[in-house]
Amino acid sequence: MQTINQLQYKLSNACSNNLAEQFAFLKALETLEQTGSRGSARTVPISTDSKITLKSLRNNKNHNSFIDGIRKSITTQQLQGWEFHFTWIEIHAGIEGHGKADLLDKTSSS
Repeated sequence: MQTINQLQYKLSNACSNNLAEQFAFLKALETLEQTGSRGSARTVPISTDSKITLKSLRNNKNHNSFIDGIRKSITTQQLQGWEFHFTWIEIHAGIEGHGKADLLDKTSSS
């Protein structure tokens, strides 16, 4: 897997881990929407250690602003031919990129 973009944001200390995960999902999807496809692949694997985020996306009664934004972005991009595959990964499971995300999280928190 190749890293194409790397984003880092400073969030409020009052922001929960779950909201930070949802914010990250939304920003990644917005970046994909803005940059478009690089090459012919239009399938996007999205892996997260946040079961709550995945569960919230499946729960149509959940209308948290980040969750609604994620759904809207996904729907818009699916209409343009994108396909998304969401998977849960165990935290610190040795997944490529996961350690880098943790490091970025730590450096933006300090």
